[in-house]
Amino acid sequence: MAIFTSYRHQTAPLLAALLILPCLPALAAPYPAAAAVEQTARALLLQKLEKAGLEAARVNVKALPPRGFNAPPCPEPVRVAALDERAPSRMRLQARCDAAGWDAEFIVRADISARVAVAARDIPARSLLDAGDIEWMERPVLDPADMVGAKTKLEGLSNRTALRQGQPLRLKALEASLLVKRGEEVRIVARNSGIEVVAAGEALGNGRQGEIIRVRNSATGKVIRARASQPGEVNPVD
Repeated sequence: MAIFTSYRHQTAPLLAALLILPCLPALAAPYPAAAAVEQTARALLLQKLEKAGLEAARVNVKALPPRGFNAPPCPEPVRVAALDERAPSRMRLQARCDAAGWDAEFIVRADISARVAVAARDIPARSLLDAGDIEWMERPVLDPADMVGAKTKLEGLSNRTALRQGQPLRLKALEASLLVKRGEEVRIVARNSGIEVVAAGEALGNGRQGEIIRVRNSATGKVIRARASQPGEVNPVD
């Protein structure tokens, strides 16, 4: 008498084995140090770009191992720590593999570009900037923290040096504009509950946005403290 065995019962273990075997090399795949370092460096740079409000960013990184580095790939994820990330063109990161017993310091060189604010026209030095003075273009980025991005507010800022059309704006080259100059005539504007009172005065000091200076009321001669609010305008604080 013939004995029949279920095909499903015979093939199920074999099929399961065939499905598992191709996955075994992937589970034991080594982790190369350079790739882990580059991934960490890229993540750090993208965080800096996002914080600066720089959009449409392109980041290319290259990890350079120390001379003579010939450690085997790590059988577990490589641990990476940033030692110096101030200059994207030369970052220092340390890679460590506890399972293989090695650690090494890598130099990472990054090439970054992003959409940044540039001068829409030639702008003389000490000009009060506004949105109409800039346009957005892709430019190389050496220091994300020094570039003007979408989150930067230009109101009340001026450029220390002249800018050529197309030249990127740098935060280190910007300063709060001098809204009021000593000896100049100013408008003293007091506002309260929708009522506005305006008087003429003389600035007794220089004032930038939000700074408090002394102002002499031209009509009464009284000296008051006032906050610089707009070019040629102050608001009493006493």
